[in-house]
Amino acid sequence: MKTFLPLVMLAAGCEHGQTPEPFGVPITGGTMMVSADGTRAIVADPDRDRVVQVELATNKIVAETPLLKDDEPGRLAEDAAGRIHVGLRHGSSLLTLDRQGNIVARRYVCAEPRGVAYEAATDSVHVACATGELMTFPAAGGDATRTVRLDRDLRDVLVQNGGLVVTRFKTAEIITLDSGGNIVSRIFPPTVPRFDSSSGMGGGSLPPGESPGMINAKASVAWRMIAMPDGSLVMSHQRKVKASLDSQQEGGYGGDCGGGPVEDAVSVIRPGIGAQAVGQIARGALPVDIAASPAGDKIAVAVAGSRQVNVVSSVALSQPTRSSARLPRRRARSRVVVVTTPCRPRRAAKAAATCAARVATRTAMAVVTTTTTTATASVSARRPRSRGRRAATS
Repeated sequence: MKTFLPLVMLAAGCEHGQTPEPFGVPITGGTMMVSADGTRAIVADPDRDRVVQVELATNKIVAETPLLKDDEPGRLAEDAAGRIHVGLRHGSSLLTLDRQGNIVARRYVCAEPRGVAYEAATDSVHVACATGELMTFPAAGGDATRTVRLDRDLRDVLVQNGGLVVTRFKTAEIITLDSGGNIVSRIFPPTVPRFDSSSGMGGGSLPPGESPGMINAKASVAWRMIAMPDGSLVMSHQRKVKASLDSQQEGGYGGDCGGGPVEDAVSVIRPGIGAQAVGQIARGALPVDIAASPAGDKIAVAVAGSRQVNVVSSVALSQPTRSSARLPRRRARSRVVVVTTPCRPRRAAKAAATCAARVATRTAMAVVTTTTTTATASVSARRPRSRGRRAATS
C-alpha cells in the first residue's frame, strides 16, 4: 500500500496537468572575451549550447562550435598557444578549442565547473567548481595535476602573484591560496552603513548593535571578479540590508525602504590593503558582469535586464562609497557612458549571433580593449528561446 499510494498520487497529479516550461539557464555573465591579439570575440552561448568566434573587423562569425544539449558553456580563458578553454557548467567538463573552433579536448572536471583561469608560468588551466574542488589541468591536454578541496559554492578563480584567488558566489568571500594550494587568507567585501530615516526596513526590527537611522548593508552574491593591470582585484557583487521587512501592515510591506533591500556594489581588493567598497557604477539589482581595458583606465559593468553597458573611468574605483543611500546622486554620474546594444528579443539564432558580434564590437570600442573584455554577450544579446531565466541560483 505504501508503494501504491505515491503512484496513485502521481497519476492523479499528471492526469489533468501539464509539464511546466523549464526555467532556462541561470544568468551568469563572464561568457565573452576578446582574444589576446584583439581580432576576435569569443562568445559562450549557454542557451544554445555553442561557442561562437566573431571577427571584430568585419562583425562576421568565423567559427561556430556546436556542443551537446544542456552543456551550458560558461567562463572562458585563452592560453599562450591561442587555445580557448571553456567551463561547461552543466556538462561537468573543461572544453578546449583551437582558433578554428575545433574541439581539441573535453576533460571531465567536476559536477559543476564555474571559474576558469590560465596561468602562463606553469602553462596550466585552473577550474573552480561549485562543489568545492579547485582543479588544475595542463593547458596542452591531459588529466588533472592537482585537486584542492575548498568550501562549496566557488565562483571565479584568478591567478595573482604566483598563487590563486577564488571567490564564493552567495557569500562573496574571497579566498587566497599560495602556490602550493594552501589557504593564506579569507576576507569579505566590507559591510557598508546606509542611512535610513525610517530606522529600519519599513519599520521592521534592526539587528542588535545598530543605531537608529543607520542600516548595515552586507556583501553578498559575487557575480564577477577581475584582475586589474596594477595587481588589484575588482569584484562586482550585491549588498543586502541586514534588517527585516515590516510584514505587519495591512496590504503588504509598508514604509520607506531607504534605497531597497538589495543594491549593486563594487569592491576593490588591493595588495597589502584589503577590500574597500567604492561608489556604485551600474545602479541596478543584478550587476552580473564587469570588464576592464588593458590599460586599466576604463571599467565596464553590465546589469541584467537593462540591455546596457555602463562605462566609467577607473578613477571611480578610488572613490569611496557613500554611507547614505538617501543623498542626491553626484554629478560624477554624468560621466558614465551608456552603450545600448542593438539587439531585439525575437531574432532568429543566426541574427542573434550577428547581434552578439555587434555587442562585442561596441563593447571593445567603448572599453578600448584588446584582450579580456568580458562584458555582455550573454546578457545584452537577448536569446530567442521562450523559456524563462533564473537569476542568482548558481
